[in-house]
Amino acid sequence: IRAADAFVLNTGYEGLSHQILEALALGAPIVTTNIGGHPELIRNGENGLLVPYDDRDELKKAVVRLLRDDELKARFVAEGPKTARLFTEERMLGDSVSLINKV
Repeated sequence: IRAADAFVLNTGYEGLSHQILEALALGAPIVTTNIGGHPELIRNGENGLLVPYDDRDELKKAVVRLLRDDELKARFVAEGPKTARLFTEERMLGDSVSLINKV
């Protein structure tokens, strides 16, 4: 994954994608769909690109854009590990306990 020019996940259903978290942690530039938990992980244009699910034209445009724009790719590579560090086990467990206590 670390050596990939892009990590592309065209999926129609995801919660919080562990695949995307792994790709972020490894610094892979990401293109994925704007569904489920993806927008919680990917800030469009800041640490990856989001496209509508199953929109082949937009997916293709996003991948081509990423592969042609070295500055954009470098930004995503740098921001990915920073984003992944926000999703620690401690934080996720703490957020889950807080939510359960509210319910």
